[in-house]
Amino acid sequence: MNLDEVAERAENASGADLKAICTEAGMFAIRDERDYVEEEDFMRACEKVLGTYEEKDAESGLIYG
Repeated sequence: MNLDEVAERAENASGADLKAICTEAGMFAIRDERDYVEEEDFMRACEKVLGTYEEKDAESGLIYG
């Protein structure tokens, strides 16, 4: 698992966001009847909890370089 990619996606996340991402990643694994999480679970959880970069840009007016 490449945690650097997950960390990059969650760079501006709050502590509550990080907890929600971990919980959601676990839920994705449970739904797939696994007892372990995979990188894809974390990536999907980041998207679900934080949205995509494009959505955040539109909501906050921030521009990522």
